[in-house]
Amino acid sequence: MIWDVWSVKRGEWAQGDLPIYFHPDLLEPLDGIVQLGADGQPPYVTAVVGIGNRYTKQVVDARVTSARFSFSRRDLPQVTLSLLGRFADIQPTVPPSVIALTNPPFTRQETLIYCAITTSGVTDIPDSDFSNTHWANLYIQSAELTVDFNPIDAGELIPFGDIYPVDVLTTVVRVTGNLTVYLPNPTIAAVNQLLQGSHFALGILLRRGTKQAKLIVRRACPERVPVAASGDKTSLEQFTIDFRALAPIIAGTIYPAFDLTVVP
Repeated sequence: MIWDVWSVKRGEWAQGDLPIYFHPDLLEPLDGIVQLGADGQPPYVTAVVGIGNRYTKQVVDARVTSARFSFSRRDLPQVTLSLLGRFADIQPTVPPSVIALTNPPFTRQETLIYCAITTSGVTDIPDSDFSNTHWANLYIQSAELTVDFNPIDAGELIPFGDIYPVDVLTTVVRVTGNLTVYLPNPTIAAVNQLLQGSHFALGILLRRGTKQAKLIVRRACPERVPVAASGDKTSLEQFTIDFRALAPIIAGTIYPAFDLTVVP
């Protein structure tokens, strides 16, 4: 005998990462994507990705669940967005040119790093504090900051047969990161304090002409400080700080743990 068989799926969603180089022409949309709205939630976005100039893939009704900022002496500055969307749509069409990029991405030479020991945090880091001669810009090999708006698995969110956007509500914003620092010779007091686990403020400034982006961690608490010291005179000794960002209370006001400001 032949029987009918029902096939029912619980839902459909798309989940993945989208790496983007820090680009002078993308500062304004990037600022809008990683900032929370008035309701305290990340915005909905539609990600359009070209596949071999023959197909277009769109992640529809997506939330940005996290943003990972990466700065290194070896690579171009970039941010990787983790997206959680309703579904991925693939079309046999050439992707449209939404934003015309007329300049190259920011380079490491256009990236300045600032770090200062602080027990109470800072409200801001003035642009004038960023300098090529500041110790952090000389000795910090890499810096990474991850902002989790709501770290949760897609399978826990999609109700049976739902055709509406994924309702990813932010319950907490968690900010973590790490720094890899060369051990300077002669010694620098601030580096010694970092090795001892002192709290610190961190700033990254990308600037080309009048266009700039500034990322600030107002107060960071080291959680793990492993030191890679081999004693080999032919290698550079270094250590890595794993940290989490705290929301400082300054003069009775609670400030967000991180801040991204742009001048497009």
